[in-house]
Amino acid sequence: MAVKNVKTNILKKPGMRIGLVFSTFMIIVSAIIFVFWLASRSLFPQNDHFIIRHMDVRSGGWWNGKGTEVSKILEIKTGSTNLFAVNLRQICEKLSLQPSIDRVTVSRILPDTIQVNIVERIPRAFLYSLNSQWIVDSNGIVMESKSCVNLRRNLPVITGFKIDNSPLTPGQDMPQLKQALDLIMTVVKKYPEIKILKVSLSTPREIQMSFLTSSADVPLCAIFPRAKIEDKMAVLRDALRQRRATNNPAITIDLRFEGQVILKPPEIVEE
Repeated sequence: MAVKNVKTNILKKPGMRIGLVFSTFMIIVSAIIFVFWLASRSLFPQNDHFIIRHMDVRSGGWWNGKGTEVSKILEIKTGSTNLFAVNLRQICEKLSLQPSIDRVTVSRILPDTIQVNIVERIPRAFLYSLNSQWIVDSNGIVMESKSCVNLRRNLPVITGFKIDNSPLTPGQDMPQLKQALDLIMTVVKKYPEIKILKVSLSTPREIQMSFLTSSADVPLCAIFPRAKIEDKMAVLRDALRQRRATNNPAITIDLRFEGQVILKPPEIVEE
């Protein structure tokens, strides 16, 4: 009888009753979570109905429709990998390591498709020559030309730059090309009448640009300082207008001097 009274007294304590209710509640919640986990495994990751059968890759360039290539990169086996067994964030991170890919979004399309939307880096220049395997985007990221959107006939060439003794590699960042790429992008955005053929960085503190215009029947050359690119391009535009208006035969336009533009005819062009 004394034992029964002790138990009754314990249950009468508010703290003990609250603890007992809380413990019972946690046991019920844990059981529900466990049952839900078992059900979700049977409904999703272990359900053969959700096996990946299609890798739908969409892009505006080289990667469009390259489902087989993407599956190999991600080590996903269509026909055996479960749709819910893959981590979408990890897929985005892994594909973003590809040099020619700028951004990626990935989604599941029930019952059997992974959809990958890729925004590619835009090639802006060849390195060394038009036959080079190397291309860079506007940020100086190196890519292989074979795996980039095909803009080859419209791209200029960047030459004369220096790199370390190690060879170029895909994904390499080349900050030494910044001035050349700034010049190229300024022309692309503001001067569509100019087609750049080559940008040379071989002379310190200078940039030499070989280009064509609709008003010139031969390639022209502009020499810039490596600063105030946008200002110097505005000066070049005015010089081209003057050249055309006066039928000046100059093919070299020297913009290195502040407040002065020098037009050089063919016979005195510096080598």
